[in-house]
Amino acid sequence: MMKNNVLLYMFITSAFIVSMINFIPVFGHGLAGDMPPPIDLSGKNVTVFVKMNPATLSAAAPEDATIGIRFFDVTTDENLQQVTYRIAIKKDGNLLMNDWFYHPNGDLTIKIKPKDTEKVRIYGDKEPQLGGWYGRGGPPVVEAPIFLEGGLYNIYVEIFTVGTTRQILDPPLQFDAWVSVAEDNSFTVVNNDNVYPVIIRSYFDTINKLEFEDDSNMLRFSMPFNWEPEFVEFVSMIHEEIIIPKDFKSLVESDTFQAYVNDIPVRDRTLLVDPYSFEDKLVIHYLIATQELINISEQILTDSTYPEEMIFTLKPIEGTQTREDTNMNLITDNGKVRILVSWDQKMIEPDKPVNFDIVFFDENKNSILRDVNYNFKIFDDRGNEIFVKNNILSNEGIDRLTYTFENEGTITLQVYVMGTGSFPSQMDTSFMGIVEGSISVVPEFPIGVIIAMVGAISAVLLFTHNRLMPNHLKV
Repeated sequence: MMKNNVLLYMFITSAFIVSMINFIPVFGHGLAGDMPPPIDLSGKNVTVFVKMNPATLSAAAPEDATIGIRFFDVTTDENLQQVTYRIAIKKDGNLLMNDWFYHPNGDLTIKIKPKDTEKVRIYGDKEPQLGGWYGRGGPPVVEAPIFLEGGLYNIYVEIFTVGTTRQILDPPLQFDAWVSVAEDNSFTVVNNDNVYPVIIRSYFDTINKLEFEDDSNMLRFSMPFNWEPEFVEFVSMIHEEIIIPKDFKSLVESDTFQAYVNDIPVRDRTLLVDPYSFEDKLVIHYLIATQELINISEQILTDSTYPEEMIFTLKPIEGTQTREDTNMNLITDNGKVRILVSWDQKMIEPDKPVNFDIVFFDENKNSILRDVNYNFKIFDDRGNEIFVKNNILSNEGIDRLTYTFENEGTITLQVYVMGTGSFPSQMDTSFMGIVEGSISVVPEFPIGVIIAMVGAISAVLLFTHNRLMPNHLKV
């Protein structure tokens, strides 16, 4: 019996040593715009870039917004001149506005004042040839039932004049663009006799229903969606936010999740977990890019028929590392931008590629900051630059960078936010700021070293135990 206890003690001690080695911590300090495919115009590749500002609007609290429509040459990044637009805005097939606009430099801005009204009112000046609205001292203002509801808005743009208003293009150039307004969908979940409020903030369409399975701790919700390839290939991103109370332990205690869309597993980057925006809530961002959507659509076609909804499933993964060990929350020196940097390894080791996911937040709004222009640098423990990538544009405010470290040591990550904006000539520098954070790259422990360490410590324990035991009980 004593011999068995000694062996059990040796096994537990060995397991504890291996556990300590494995858990060395690493320390650390929707569619706001759209650009349709270009069209040939007398040898130039031209298109419009449609941009909504602010990038995140909520139907729960309608506010004034602007729609920017830039008509430009994608090869030279130069605007075209003397542009007359005809712009129609629709939602769910309903026409909300349809009128003429003009801008001498091809960079039109329209101010939208959301108003529940049957009559659209536009304030501004009119260009004399075709009567397009423009503004002398500011953008033309539109009062209309636009952005009062969450979901997708179709902005249909026709270009009738370029270079001069005296000559009309026949036929006009036509562009289809989409922007989205967030909609909060509130639900309650009953689990273990407790009631938890769960909010799904959708940047695409209204959430139909939400279900929680007690046995598997799976959360499932759905929304209408057109899975036809002709539609899917033009959807740049599906973004859904799941806002869950942190005391909903059955769902959030694991801190890591497997995501599914229409029962198809999706890659780990599809989920972004944000534990910092709210003290008492966890925010999980579902982010599905175009290629992922295309891959899913190819797998869910049944009898030549596509489903009419998108079904999201979130399942906790038990026994995994916590995200606190693999991310750091940083604030730029101006206090305006919060940056969540996470990596995909609990122990960062030399000669193993590391994926760094970088997410930018507007610190004042607790929302993802889009169209971020930034530089990313990595310094070794002597202050030498070992990786530099400049002039990165993150349209969705989410990026992934990969790097393989050659040596162990304390590493410094530096993120310099230059500003926001889809084009360098139109960058907003009010978010400019810099921040640094440190992580540790640890040497790899070969399995032979681990076994030798375990064996040596076990031998010492056994020798000590034998020395203290009576002779007739020694092993």
